[in-house]
Amino acid sequence: MRIGSKIVKALLDSGSCMTLINQRLVEKLKLKVEPLQENDLSVLFSASGSKLLLTGYVEVHMSFYGQDQEFVIIHRCRVVENLIHDCVLGTDFLLDNKVIINYDEGFVSVGDHLLTVSIKGNREPCVKMITATCVPAQSEMIISVSAPFQFEGKTVLIEGCPDLQFKRFAIARSFGNCKNGQVDIKVLNFNPYALVLRKNQRMGFIKNISEILSCTLLDTSTMLNTTQPVTLRQSKEELEKFLTEYKFQVNPQITKEQRYELLQLLYDYKDCFARNLQEMGRFPHYFHNIEVMGNKRAFKRQYKLLPDDAKEAERQIKEMLEIGVIEPAQTAEYNSPIFLVDKRNGSKRLVVDLRAVNEIAIPRLVQLPKIDELLDDMLQSKPKYWNLCELLSGFWQVYLGKR
Repeated sequence: MRIGSKIVKALLDSGSCMTLINQRLVEKLKLKVEPLQENDLSVLFSASGSKLLLTGYVEVHMSFYGQDQEFVIIHRCRVVENLIHDCVLGTDFLLDNKVIINYDEGFVSVGDHLLTVSIKGNREPCVKMITATCVPAQSEMIISVSAPFQFEGKTVLIEGCPDLQFKRFAIARSFGNCKNGQVDIKVLNFNPYALVLRKNQRMGFIKNISEILSCTLLDTSTMLNTTQPVTLRQSKEELEKFLTEYKFQVNPQITKEQRYELLQLLYDYKDCFARNLQEMGRFPHYFHNIEVMGNKRAFKRQYKLLPDDAKEAERQIKEMLEIGVIEPAQTAEYNSPIFLVDKRNGSKRLVVDLRAVNEIAIPRLVQLPKIDELLDDMLQSKPKYWNLCELLSGFWQVYLGKR
């Protein structure tokens, strides 16, 4: 730790009931000492039985350094004349600052895990940051870190240090190959702010997989080729005709075998692809019911349309009647006006103004997922392929209830 401008090695002593500081250090740092009171202890005894003479109290500003952060604590210490160590942190300090000594995982935490310090020393080799790197908020980054020379050219296992993992960042447990004294690790910054990883900062432990009994290298020479040839149930001419009719765009970089395998798959499920409204299907297992408040009605007169728009609206309504997405109404109590808007391809879209119906409809509260959360979930699963589907007039594919 650091007191003033001096770096001090402190003894963490759970057997000492008081926090002590050497008088020579106090005099060197020119700290202000408070005299002992009349009823205060003036003598302590060490574990060896020797006397420790107390001369007063001093308020000390202690700066502790962990692996990547600094933590400042102000504590009132007793000044000892003949103390061997510069400073002894006793149980009063441990209790006041919520210090946890974890021998099993090899770290000391101060201030309810606000700062952690490893007590494992250099017994286990580590990987360290080569240069200072900024990891954006709530994101992952693959970073090249330095590895000890004895792992050069070897396959290694990287895992997080217990005193660092999920404190300010986390690293993935992964395999890697050391080249030129470097190996890649994946770092997760789960914080809502950017995180700077400093040069030479310890990131994780590194182990040679030859020393891990549960890890063995895969012998690819004994692996058999299990790829089965694709059986085409339609001729290639028929599949090419199907491709032309449905106007699919196929990646030109795939092989001929992959092309016909894809076309056969699309052909097997061609009923899922509607080229027009007549081929559009409907979901048979759900009927949407609109509940209204009381006996309210919502009648609105039709807007005046241009002659061309009126003809186009009539044509689209007849088409909808033919394919069965609408049916004649028995009453005009919920009449809603229609109008047309231009689409990008030059055609007209028929729009129904249902604002009056929405005003009397009982709202149905549904918590929809956020698009950024959905994208995060998909990215975490590391998909090999992305597939984007667009529904043709999706709202027509859900039945309305008879009510």
